[in-house]
Amino acid sequence: MNLRKGGWHNAQILISFTRSLIRAQRNVR
Repeated sequence: MNLRKGGWHNAQILISFTRSLIRAQRNVR
């Protein structure tokens, strides 16, 4: 596993996932 190559890509996925999660929490309230 090459962290240097997939680091940025994984970070982007994580950010988008976190954003969608925050949106879901806001919609629930």
